[in-house]
Amino acid sequence: MEFTDIAMELSREAWQASFQHPFVLQLQEGTLEPSIFRYYLIQDAYYLKSFSEAYHLLADKTSNQEMKRLLKQNAQSLVEGELFIRQQFFKELGISDQEMEEQPIAPTCYHYISHIYRQFAEPNLGIAFASLLPCPWLYHDLGKALNRKPSPNPLYQQWIETYITDELEQQIKEEEALVNQLYRESDETDKKKMLDAFHISVHMEAKFWEMAYQHQTWTSDLQSLEKEKK
Repeated sequence: MEFTDIAMELSREAWQASFQHPFVLQLQEGTLEPSIFRYYLIQDAYYLKSFSEAYHLLADKTSNQEMKRLLKQNAQSLVEGELFIRQQFFKELGISDQEMEEQPIAPTCYHYISHIYRQFAEPNLGIAFASLLPCPWLYHDLGKALNRKPSPNPLYQQWIETYITDELEQQIKEEEALVNQLYRESDETDKKKMLDAFHISVHMEAKFWEMAYQHQTWTSDLQSLEKEKK
């Protein structure tokens, strides 16, 4: 079996959790509180900046020319597409540069970014590459599913349409083909690490919605831990 088949089978429950989260369901219905979407966009901007940098870092570290080309291309696409669109959202929602500077990164966003960068400590760069795949793949799947019943909220629908482009679909196909090749070339130990890196990223994607939905902060996260102790 290919990496993508095995990874999806192992991560199916966590994958489906994103489709069933109230954030996603209410976004499609148009009932999601604007403050929740606003908080999501701010945290996602932090994440996407680091995600784009991870593409560049991996491209600079690899001697695989196909991986280098694809990663550089994907990083540029983020800047030209997703990050640009988010700037439009920021303008419409009144999110200023000052607010971005003053809003701390939330725990889940921090942990997700840290997880991705942790994989760069591994000699096999396929492990880091595997940790990057869930983000575009999951969002493309979500976009296609949500667009079957477009959101009545124009802003939310614009967000959905960001992820159903032909360009993104082609990017994912190329990433899948490459990660499958890297998996075949890896030993059994690294194969497991690739699957683990992918699975944790899928899990963090599901937690990202909850982070925004609960307006998670470091203080609220600590309070949740205290409640669990009781």
